[in-house]
Amino acid sequence: MTFDPIWVRREITAMCKGACGRKLRRVVKEYGTVNPFSRNEDGTLRSASEVRAIVAAKVDTEVAKQLRLGIYCKECAEEMRELAAAEKEGQQ
Repeated sequence: MTFDPIWVRREITAMCKGACGRKLRRVVKEYGTVNPFSRNEDGTLRSASEVRAIVAAKVDTEVAKQLRLGIYCKECAEEMRELAAAEKEGQQ
């Protein structure tokens, strides 16, 4: 028995929070399925639109989290990790 996934996809375009300031693009995807185990609090089956709304809320939460924390390119993220490791080593 298989259930068709309902995908929700959001694309984030932002500038790197590191030193380079490059324009970056990130994609956040999640999915849910309409299945006999997916029920509302009153016990009724969830419709496709209800499942889509739940998945969209998850994706929107993840997008907000990424924007709040900042988006970094690979090079700037690696630089930050190295600096954090050096600081930690210097404190010991």
